[in-house]
Amino acid sequence: MRKVIMPISALHIDDPRAPFKAHEEAMRLEAQLSGERFYLTGRPCRRGHLSPRRVINTSCIACEPLLVSHSPVNIRIYQARWNSNNPEKIRALQRKWRINNKERRILRDRAWRAANPDKIKQQRSAYAAANRDKLCIKEHNRRAKKLAGGIHTAEEIKALASKQHFRCANPNCRTSIKRHRHIDHIIPLSRGGLNSISNIQLLCPSCNLRKSAKDPFVWAQQQGRLL
Repeated sequence: MRKVIMPISALHIDDPRAPFKAHEEAMRLEAQLSGERFYLTGRPCRRGHLSPRRVINTSCIACEPLLVSHSPVNIRIYQARWNSNNPEKIRALQRKWRINNKERRILRDRAWRAANPDKIKQQRSAYAAANRDKLCIKEHNRRAKKLAGGIHTAEEIKALASKQHFRCANPNCRTSIKRHRHIDHIIPLSRGGLNSISNIQLLCPSCNLRKSAKDPFVWAQQQGRLL
């Protein structure tokens, strides 16, 4: 909506502020004609500042920093700072929103997945590369539910790797398993072995592929450890 500046003569005669408005308008007109950028009214603004006003829009000079502090850029900076300082509150609000908007969330996620298949592939590939042990453990635990039972965790696998000094459990190999390792069941799940950490050893990929689902005694004989 365009701002219409009424002339002094158009001010309503019953308006008690009419004399003040007329005086301020005259001061502004005088400053504008003389080429000034600011003018004084002698009356405080709505925030109580007795400061010069701008000729172009009658805004108070003292109020401008307050208005700038509420700019969209500063609001985004404040929100980012608040979010970083209140992670628990953010998680609680997000959890509450997910509970109250279950159907909306499902539809939104489904639409995003349909529109971003390449991003999903990249995210899955990056997660798989960074969490190989976790994915392997998840698959073992899934199979163990059907076969033998028992579970193990990523922390237990890390502790076992440290216990093996990051070397293959096959004494004839002892290859480093810092970068690549396979989680092997000493007694295979298909032969009734448990999925607990007591039935697990860490082998290099080559040894694990050669061992496959063999009986541990057969595997030991093939490695020359049993007569």
